Amino acid sequence: MVYVIFFLASFVQALGGFGAGLFAVPLLALAYEPKFVVPPFSLTVLVFNILLVSGIRKNIEWEKIFLIVIGSMMGMPFGVFSLKYVNQDIIRLFISAVTVVVGIFFLSGYRLKIKKKKIIFILSGIISGFLSGTAAMGGPPLIFLMISMGLSKDVFRACLLTCFLFNGIYANILYFLNGMFNSENIKIALFGFLPALTGALLGIKAKNLLSDERFDRITIIIVILIGFIGTIRAVFLFL
Repeated sequence: MVYVIFFLASFVQALGGFGAGLFAVPLLALAYEPKFVVPPFSLTVLVFNILLVSGIRKNIEWEKIFLIVIGSMMGMPFGVFSLKYVNQDIIRLFISAVTVVVGIFFLSGYRLKIKKKKIIFILSGIISGFLSGTAAMGGPPLIFLMISMGLSKDVFRACLLTCFLFNGIYANILYFLNGMFNSENIKIALFGFLPALTGALLGIKAKNLLSDERFDRITIIIVILIGFIGTIRAVFLFL
């Protein structure tokens, strides 16, 4: 079942440029402690993100990426600290609930009005970095930012995947330095790579069948559903 989750998570990530952590971490956490399973999952995602980004370099808008990555580097150490020491169910409930609410607003046609772009990019990066470090769920702030900018699906995916690539490199370094890899969870990463790669290749094929408008709508719906699943799971854990 773990590797089915890896497959589906990578399919979602390749389709929209995001969603692997949002989809997989709440489900994996049903069987494992987050601090045990998030590092190997993040490592697997990093490997296939390298493969995905290598094929979409021409669509990357580097000025946006640079500011977001700077913000992520500021926020991620705090996320890794919270993964190691803070109750993850509280964090995940908050993230999932906010994701559902904001996703519904965006589905209704609402978009952010971005004026001071540099500040917004850095702030989004800080929030995304924190969420990436604590739960491998750094997508929502960047997704909502880029949808508001009206990017085409190819530029949208390229920018998101590149952000997640840099986030993944930094996060895995921090996980290693904090002693969060061991022989058991490294095995999960190794055995999870093949199903993850298969899902990614199928996701790329599915993406090519979607128009930009349909892509945006499906993206938001996926975010809402994943957030809803995470919210329900977190609520049940508190009961």
